[in-house]
Amino acid sequence: MEKRIIKLPKGGDLEVDMTPRFLDIIKEYFDLDSTESITDDQIRMFVYGSTKSALDTVPEYGYVPVPGPLDGLDEDIDAVSDEPLK
Repeated sequence: MEKRIIKLPKGGDLEVDMTPRFLDIIKEYFDLDSTESITDDQIRMFVYGSTKSALDTVPEYGYVPVPGPLDGLDEDIDAVSDEPLK
């Protein structure tokens, strides 16, 4: 695993532990051949773009609902009988 500490444009550092697979994905994203080096700017832009894309898909309320076994229980609340269970 390769580790880089990348200086950010507005100050601070971005510390990234990179697997060979992660580096391959970045090379594919920027259409680099296997002999080209990946720059700190390319890593920074990839992390920024990936994070922004993920956050842009999250609804306003801050989480993505995952369908589960309790879905729809509150929709038919009026259909529940008042009679006690036997």
